[in-house]
Amino acid sequence: MSYPNCSCGHNDCVCEVVRKIVAAQNQVADRNKHCSSSCNDSIRELYSQNHSINRNTTIPFILFNKGSLKPFIASGVYKKKKKGCCEDAFFAALETPVLRAIRFIPHTCCVEVELLQPVNEHGIPLTHGGKNLVDFFKDKCHRQTVNFKKTGICITLDLECFCAITCLSPIKLLPRRSHSSNC
Repeated sequence: MSYPNCSCGHNDCVCEVVRKIVAAQNQVADRNKHCSSSCNDSIRELYSQNHSINRNTTIPFILFNKGSLKPFIASGVYKKKKKGCCEDAFFAALETPVLRAIRFIPHTCCVEVELLQPVNEHGIPLTHGGKNLVDFFKDKCHRQTVNFKKTGICITLDLECFCAITCLSPIKLLPRRSHSSNC
């Protein structure tokens, strides 16, 4: 697999692909519910589907850092409530290379993205042992990622800091559930 020379000044290819993803998602998704193919194939697939209620609305993607060409691992912090514990809560962190574009910041190559959490066939979040992509898509018990869940954790990225992008096939994300755990 070859990648363009990422050491040059401005590489807008990642920026333009993500712009197309946002446009495609906005065209098929309900705009009030925001916050193993090529990217062009994923965009085309998202546009070409029928208008059923169960249609796919998201093209998840992974960005690669300039220079190292290693996947960018996004990190976010959220407040996690303890089940059955009145108002007790604590902060927890989530790391993932899989992102969902939400919106572009006007007149920039910056985009707001949501971190996506991998889930198994039952919708249960998977915990992953390593930071490489092979470990990410299988957890320690070898359960496989079959979908992704919204997290509500959003960050803003400057896409000029990235050299490459890979898109996953379009999916319909599982809804975000409140972050809770047992006491």
